[in-house]
Amino acid sequence: MSKITINAELREIGNKGALKEARRANKLPVVLYGFELANMNAWVDAREMEKVFAKAGMSSLVEVKVGEQEPVKVIIKEIQFDPVTDKLVHVDLYKVDLKKAVDVEVHIILTGVAPAVKALGGVLIHGLNSIHIRCLPEDLLSEIKVDLSKLVEINDAIHVASLNLPENIELLTDPEQVIVSVKPPRVEVEAVAEEAIEETPEQEGAEKSDDGKAEGEQADKAEDKKE
Repeated sequence: MSKITINAELREIGNKGALKEARRANKLPVVLYGFELANMNAWVDAREMEKVFAKAGMSSLVEVKVGEQEPVKVIIKEIQFDPVTDKLVHVDLYKVDLKKAVDVEVHIILTGVAPAVKALGGVLIHGLNSIHIRCLPEDLLSEIKVDLSKLVEINDAIHVASLNLPENIELLTDPEQVIVSVKPPRVEVEAVAEEAIEETPEQEGAEKSDDGKAEGEQADKAEDKKE
């Protein structure tokens, strides 16, 4: 993946008026902290941050340059959205130790078309939207793609264990978990259920008939003995 960068400028805290004015100017407040870095409050361009987040997610390195300082390599640690507008309102950027492994959650992207859905009318069931991995910061993945074309038959499934991860990445999620699967069409399931319901009374009737026949035979034998 190409390097992801964003510029920032230092900001002072405590002035609510300045905060509102900055937001109107499309500036987004962020805080930088982490490995060998004192907490630093800064502004970034909100639109640029949205682009960075869309590309990096919370599992890729981002290079932040604050003013004239040396660039800092971070991951997006926490992000807050406005509950009404769904726009970014604050971001935490965590500086990582490039020599120490980090644990992150990587988003899963489904690609292609499942033949079991397109040709057989199956229902696609989503199991996991992300997995957890551990690796050095330079080896981080922004996303993991899963090819749906492997789902050929009804009840086929793709498990975490089938992901083709690089050797330098440790999987933390249970490999037996299902990422995505294909189940029978709902109409087919309902038809099977209806058949089961229809067969039940007949079976019960047959059992009662057999029981009645057995009781009749026992009664006949008893009469024969009396005679």
